Amino acid sequence: MNRNKLICLLLLPALLCLFLLPAAATETVDFSRTGSIRLTVRYEGRVVGGELTLYQVATLRGDDGYFYEPAQWLESIDFSFDKIENPDLPSAVLAQVKSAGITGRAEKIGSDGVVFFGDLPLGLYLIEQTENAPGFTTIQPFFVTIPMNEDGKLIYDVDGSPKPLQPQPTEPTGSTDPTEPTATGEPTEPTKPGGTLPQTGQLKWPIPVLAIVGTAALLAGLLVLLRGRKRKN
Repeated sequence: MNRNKLICLLLLPALLCLFLLPAAATETVDFSRTGSIRLTVRYEGRVVGGELTLYQVATLRGDDGYFYEPAQWLESIDFSFDKIENPDLPSAVLAQVKSAGITGRAEKIGSDGVVFFGDLPLGLYLIEQTENAPGFTTIQPFFVTIPMNEDGKLIYDVDGSPKPLQPQPTEPTGSTDPTEPTATGEPTEPTKPGGTLPQTGQLKWPIPVLAIVGTAALLAGLLVLLRGRKRKN
């Protein structure tokens, strides 16, 4: 086997790998599945009680290049999935929930400090604390998506927890050194060890880039082969 044929044979496996890579880069959403949300709500390891309510804000649509379709009652506000990281958006959506009279799904925090919402259609959800734990501030509303995209792997059963609860501010007693409030009032978002807030979507840019690189590699191999034949003739 001459050198030119050997080069072409070596290029072929590399070219196949380039074209197969985009297919393995991100999982495909399984629309036949449902999901769940499991949240642990504790303070310094102690169960404190309370209640959380879940609202479905949007439905997952499409097979390739999928997207979230907002609920009809969100049409009156500027809602976009691209703005999901905006800390003011959950409160704005919750205000619309109240205005539209939407009934959510309420669950008490269990004796183990866990709230579980099962058998959920794929989509975007808003979670609100509808009953405070005695002596603690209210958890700010936050979003959760099903499925959650974590490093290219789609997670249908989301397991996490809100930011740590904060004790209610202590009222000043009239002394010259009143106790400072401990509640921060910062927006609350679900956290997950090793993960980020749900962001679901497929990367489109690697496909054309890798196709161009693969085509260039193939043309380079053919050019080397043609030059070899000319020299031989």
